[in-house]
Amino acid sequence: MRTVSAAWARSGVGPAPPMPIRASVMRPALSVRSAASAFRLVAFVPDRVDGPPAGEPDPLRLRQLEDLVALRVEASRRRGAVTSCEGRIYATFPVVEDRPPGEATALAREIAGQATRQLRVELRAAVSGEITSADRLVEARRDVDRLLTLPLLDESRRVVAFEDSIADAVLSELTEIVLDRPRLLQGGVAGMVVSDRDCGTEYLPSLRAFFEAGGDLTAAARTLYVHRNTLKYRLTRIRDVFGVDVEIPTQRLVAELQVAVFTGHPELHRRLDATAPEQE
Repeated sequence: MRTVSAAWARSGVGPAPPMPIRASVMRPALSVRSAASAFRLVAFVPDRVDGPPAGEPDPLRLRQLEDLVALRVEASRRRGAVTSCEGRIYATFPVVEDRPPGEATALAREIAGQATRQLRVELRAAVSGEITSADRLVEARRDVDRLLTLPLLDESRRVVAFEDSIADAVLSELTEIVLDRPRLLQGGVAGMVVSDRDCGTEYLPSLRAFFEAGGDLTAAARTLYVHRNTLKYRLTRIRDVFGVDVEIPTQRLVAELQVAVFTGHPELHRRLDATAPEQE
């Protein structure tokens, strides 16, 4: 009988993890031939320990968290499996047809709350979509890992489900592709970043605010604390100097992705070559 742990080990994705998957804590191992026709993968990662930001969790603390997750999965009376890998804890949670679709997410929230109360550890959690085959486990792991790398904008996003975060997951995957192929960041947006870095202009935050406001100049200007005409002038400069015309759908689409990448990865700003200064 094939188990999820076997499928994971067989995948061979990426380098060997520094912290091995401990099959001994798979209680019990989930079989794809079990009564449940589908399951979800839930991933947990420590965010803060005792207040200050936490780095890699120590093995003892990670084991405590893993045991906590395993006990809660057992208490749910589901044939799930729990293990740890690369500082994260993963649990499979079988889907039962007559139970609400958000059951796994609710369980993840309960576990996060219990970790805070009992272990004084803040957890972030991500829940995959339904998985109908152990062969999809590796893909599901990528999905939840991407969700865990997204910025924590507010506490309501401490536990996220894939179905509610598809746009974020797609953007995260596209970001991975762009980071792997730096040439995809070439163009006018990169020129804006260099101008902001070397000349003190504010093109990148201006374009970001415009996009986040859905193209509403007044709303975007309000978030930037500038006059509407000031923002309109900046967008004109962005078009005339850097060749980014937000009125052209394809240029706007690419610019939105590049703006998101440069905003989320400020370290990229330092890698760009200096160019002739463009004053605002």
